[in-house]
Amino acid sequence: MQQGSLSLQAMSIDCLNTIKHFALVNAFSVLESSNAKIRQTLMRTAQEHMSMAEDWFQLMNRRGWYQVPEARPEVRSQLNSFVSSVQSNITKKSAEGGQTVYQTYGQQSYVSPSAQQSTGTQGKEYGTGGQKYLS
Repeated sequence: MQQGSLSLQAMSIDCLNTIKHFALVNAFSVLESSNAKIRQTLMRTAQEHMSMAEDWFQLMNRRGWYQVPEARPEVRSQLNSFVSSVQSNITKKSAEGGQTVYQTYGQQSYVSPSAQQSTGTQGKEYGTGGQKYLS
């Protein structure tokens, strides 16, 4: 390899990171778009970038360039428990029409904004703690 040239591994890492960046940018753009057709196009583009990132990851992983350690059993167990809890809360609270509260590990509880609605003098008021947002 000549001095100053990139290895195939370095180029692959750059491609993967660039594709991940584009997927994130597209995902944020989806959330900011008010036009349904543009939103659908951005969603499809984000999904395509995620698929490309998966392909690059698989290629790099097979070649030993991108190794991901296995999660410890206790971490997997905590994650499975958390996901089950969230799914149970969503199903139960949706059926009851009540407030959905998500408990995260090592963090404070999160209450969905739709469950926090209260009528303000100038519209609906949303927020947690000291922050309030008006719609």
